[in-house]
Amino acid sequence: MKRIEFWQKCDIKSLEALLSGTKEISVFKNIQVVYLKAKYQMNSDSIAKITGFSKGYIWQIHSNYRNNGEEAFIFGKRGGVYHRNLTAQQEGLLLETFTTQSDDGQILEVSKIKKKYEELAKKEVNKSVVYRMLSRNGWRKITPRPTHPNNEKKLLIAFKKNSRKWYRRQD
Repeated sequence: MKRIEFWQKCDIKSLEALLSGTKEISVFKNIQVVYLKAKYQMNSDSIAKITGFSKGYIWQIHSNYRNNGEEAFIFGKRGGVYHRNLTAQQEGLLLETFTTQSDDGQILEVSKIKKKYEELAKKEVNKSVVYRMLSRNGWRKITPRPTHPNNEKKLLIAFKKNSRKWYRRQD
């Protein structure tokens, strides 16, 4: 069937029902692209001005609808974790073993956490994977301050000038 014949024989009532029944904006706009073409025989330039889509994307939606019908508007959820080594629970259990050390104020080395991570994942990973896991679970790097926050440079310089230890050497 040619494209022109397809759009002339398209079921507009089912598209109207789909438009009124959708709650997601992205699905609504995709149905609207097909509806404008089917009911008003609009070209892709005018549909692009109305919907804000590019002409190429409009052509893609039209082609998908011609090939698959109403199934073209059923989308899976976007995003997600596709390449995960450990689940969120496994990460939590892994970090629980190190929380007692961190609560006691001991220094934790990422290399030790990395070794445990690799044992659970059963493969080698880069250090950045472990750092991302730590930040995902709310861990952060805490380091001591280089100077006290209430230090005043003028007083420090005056102390150095007036102190006996600073300007007289004791042998």
